[in-house]
Amino acid sequence: MVGPGFPTENRLKISNEYLRGLIEGEGCFTFDQAIRFSKKLGMIVVLRRPAFVIAMHIRDKELLLTLCNRLHLSNEVYEYQPYKGDGANRGPQAKLIVREYLQLRDKVVPFFYKRLHGNKARQFESWLETVGSDPRVTKKFRTIYYLYKSGYYDNFPGDKFWEKYDVIKENINQENNLTYRSSNVTDLYEEIRR
Repeated sequence: MVGPGFPTENRLKISNEYLRGLIEGEGCFTFDQAIRFSKKLGMIVVLRRPAFVIAMHIRDKELLLTLCNRLHLSNEVYEYQPYKGDGANRGPQAKLIVREYLQLRDKVVPFFYKRLHGNKARQFESWLETVGSDPRVTKKFRTIYYLYKSGYYDNFPGDKFWEKYDVIKENINQENNLTYRSSNVTDLYEEIRR
């Protein structure tokens, strides 16, 4: 069992498969809409930005924090009060929303690629296809689709990547005397393959 009342060491024992199962039940691969004025076109345009979202009751916030830590996401888990205007008895929610390009490209997609089952696997593949085919998705995000189609994610070392992520990241930073940036994920990937 995991929750605020349980020791930290129990939280660390949650497997990647458990987290993926959590996403299969509660997560969503979707799109945000952003309305912008295009000077080039001289009109307002609606852009779609890919997003990964999971929302749960506030009592399960620790699970979302564990997911953030496991994927090394810089995103916060937000708390939302329920809508009560219709008389329904809903509890407060904890919600994780990932919209940032590098977070999606380097962390979310590799973690779930070919590791989901059933309807969520179909939703994930459809989401990737839509990222590449919808003209309202910006070019930057379309590179996620190109990486997917080129087989880049097929060559990721899977869960080994997440197990060694921190150690290798620290080694690369010390060797290069750099502070870590998300774009160094390719360096980490190459290091794990050796």
